[in-house]
Formats: sequence, structure tokens, C-alpha cells
Amino acid sequence: MKDKVVFISGSARGLGASLAESFYHDNANVFCASRSGEKPKSLENTDPKRVSSGTLDICDYPSCEQAISQCLLIFGRIDILINNASGFFGRKKIGDYSPVELRSEIETTLLGAINLTNVFVERAALEDINQHIIFISSTSGLSREGGNELFPVYAAAKAGIIRFAECINASTREKGIYSHTLIPSNMALR
Repeated sequence: MKDKVVFISGSARGLGASLAESFYHDNANVFCASRSGEKPKSLENTDPKRVSSGTLDICDYPSCEQAISQCLLIFGRIDILINNASGFFGRKKIGDYSPVELRSEIETTLLGAINLTNVFVERAALEDINQHIIFISSTSGLSREGGNELFPVYAAAKAGIIRFAECINASTREKGIYSHTLIPSNMALR
């Protein structure tokens, strides 16, 4: 991973923070993008030439454009885009969501990844190197996964992530951009 540039959305805490820390320790340059614009606490006192951060609201297309542009300005390229940012309103059955929660869940978890991916392919695609888009989905997005009745909107959005990654694979591969989907189960993060 030495000198690779990794852009991670939703990296201020949780899985995104763990990914940022792992890539940093594997000698990658890391751009941490989150609503707060903060680096994960574990990376606060690291080499600023290798770790940078920026504000990103993935629901806002101009914010996606600004974050990608900022990373390109700092590091010159993006080798790996990790679509990690996600919304989650907890254990609610359908009928218990407010209209704002429904919209926010879909916009953050699904549309946000689509926004960021579109900007990345438009602005950061390079002809001379292979690049990767990694989508973080969830076992909730798989059919017949038990317990999904307690977070059906999140599960539907994560299923959409899986399908979106499949749909774009042929067209992005033509540009040397390979899409991958990671499907973690429940996890405890430090």
C-alpha cells in the first residue's frame, strides 16, 4: 500500500476510523472525510503529509465535489475510494419512521455513495493506473437476513449498495476502476 492514496467517507469514527488507521499503518496516504471534518482520534498526531481530513456531507453533491477536489489537491490522485458513510436510525419497524428519517436513511446510506462514486469517476479517474471503489454494505442488505424487520429502510439501502456496485462494474472497469463490495456483519468497534 506504500504511497497509495485512500479516500474514506464516514471516517471520523467506527469502521471508517478503523479502516483509516489500518491503511495509514500499511503506509498508505489517507484522506479522512466526514461531516465533522475531523480525523479519527487515533490519527490526530500523525504525519500531516500522509493523513489529511475534510468535511463531507455525502447527501450534498457539491460537498462531494469539494471533498474529492480537496483530496486531489493534497495528494494528486485517489487510488482507492471507500464508500463507508451510512445512516442508521436503529431498531424501528416500518410505520415507526418519520418522513425525515426515511429520507435521511436513504439519502445517507444509498444516494450518498452514488453521489460520491459519480464525482470520483468523473473527476478522479486516471488512465495510467488501476483504481478501486470499495462499497461497505452489510449482511442486512442480503435477502432473508434475520432481524431486518427491525431496520427495513437501512436493509433496503444496503441492498441497493450491493446492486449499484454490480451495475457500475462493467462501465467503470472500462476506465480501469474496479468496484468491490464488502459485506460485514454486526461488529464491535473500539
